[in-house]
Amino acid sequence: TVEYKKPTKSMVGVANLEIIADEEQLRNYLDTRVKIEELEDGGGRITIDYYSIEELKRIINRITG
Repeated sequence: TVEYKKPTKSMVGVANLEIIADEEQLRNYLDTRVKIEELEDGGGRITIDYYSIEELKRIINRITG
């Protein structure tokens, strides 16, 4: 499991706390580092880290069922 230092409320705006919770939920579900970035146009980007081809396959299988 990847260790992650959770930001405090003083580090981020209240609106971003939901994004942080979503990151944590995905990180727990996929058992790897996940980063959600909000873009200025209202969209965003989700980055999922993997550390081997086997882990990539496991993540893909977890997402696609």
